[in-house]
Amino acid sequence: MLLCRNMAIVMLLLVLKAEAGDNRGSLGADWAHAAQTMNEFHIHLNDYFPMADARLVASAIVFPELIRFHALRDRLETAALKTLYVQYGKQYANFSIGYFQMKPSFAEELEKAWMTSFPGTSIVFDTLQYAKNRLKRVERLSDPRDQILYLYCFYTLMQDRLQGYPNLNLEHKVRLMATAYNRGFSQSLLELEQHCRKPSFHTAIWPNSETPRYCYANIALEYFQQQNKALNNQP
Repeated sequence: MLLCRNMAIVMLLLVLKAEAGDNRGSLGADWAHAAQTMNEFHIHLNDYFPMADARLVASAIVFPELIRFHALRDRLETAALKTLYVQYGKQYANFSIGYFQMKPSFAEELEKAWMTSFPGTSIVFDTLQYAKNRLKRVERLSDPRDQILYLYCFYTLMQDRLQGYPNLNLEHKVRLMATAYNRGFSQSLLELEQHCRKPSFHTAIWPNSETPRYCYANIALEYFQQQNKALNNQP
């Protein structure tokens, strides 16, 4: 049974295409602003991702969120947060925070998974449900350097999950990790495969039927391919 399941996963991975499309052209200025911001983060990414391949994958995972952050920044810092608070009360704190658009619920789940999988490391989270812990979590989410720490934990946990699957090249990892970041990293690999090509990502506060939608994994992969070519001096 396990062999058949692994074979099915391998077949799904083999049929993935490398082409990511032209999201860069479609997203225009928001893409350019996001790329500039990511370049500014590289010095901090180096602290957690000293290897070039890992740094490329990690930056690609969150790159679509930088696009969304820049597209919505002015609106998020004024009326949107107030409206969300009025509508949803204290649950507004689960709204996406910072450049990488992380939610407290994401950070909470990530912290618990980290402490379960890597309890002996120097990175320690207090996951008990106290107000002071929730305050610390929100403060971390508001600091770009701590968001990179969370990104490192996410990347490490996903690397650990994907070790058991053969034939995963860097582009496949980008697709799966980006989808897990966007959809939920607790989903199975088969569930991630089902979502990794769906155009559900957008940059609107209140989307409607006319809102342009993109595939999150495609954006991440296109950015990865662009940066990988630049790193290797390819045309």
